[in-house]
Amino acid sequence: MYRGFGWLLRSKKAIDVAEIYVMFWLLLWSGLFAVSAFADSLRNSATGVVIALIGLVIYRFLDMALFEIRIILEPTDFKSIPRGLVLRVLNLVEVMVAVAVLLQVGPGYPPAQSMLEGFRSATVQTNFSHEARFADAVVVGASAVSLMLLAGGVAMLLSKVSDKIRESPT
Repeated sequence: MYRGFGWLLRSKKAIDVAEIYVMFWLLLWSGLFAVSAFADSLRNSATGVVIALIGLVIYRFLDMALFEIRIILEPTDFKSIPRGLVLRVLNLVEVMVAVAVLLQVGPGYPPAQSMLEGFRSATVQTNFSHEARFADAVVVGASAVSLMLLAGGVAMLLSKVSDKIRESPT
């Protein structure tokens, strides 16, 4: 889906595809959070809605994980380290909000508790003793993706640092 956002930027130079792509997903999850927080009918909603959201989360988490694996395993050119770190932080916020949406719509957690669990997952401080197995599965998956995002950030920093350091002959 990332490559599909390229058509938006044919004439614009101020923002690039990656930034639009990350902001699109963050805004989508934020909108879903707001809808599920205020629409009581969505809490503990029909299985179809939950399955659709699970599919969306799986797609996006795999998308993030594969991007990070590529950064970890093969050398990649970056526009800038600060930009990469900002985009990674936005991805972690996206993980947090996506978890909150699933916990509100699935087991029916209240918005504050679901956001707290999302924050814990995004910062790899997950509580693995939920009453619902669905909630445990969601936070485990989110913590795994968050860990990959953090590892990708470290790999990016090490890649840039290693470009600057030259070993001297001994």
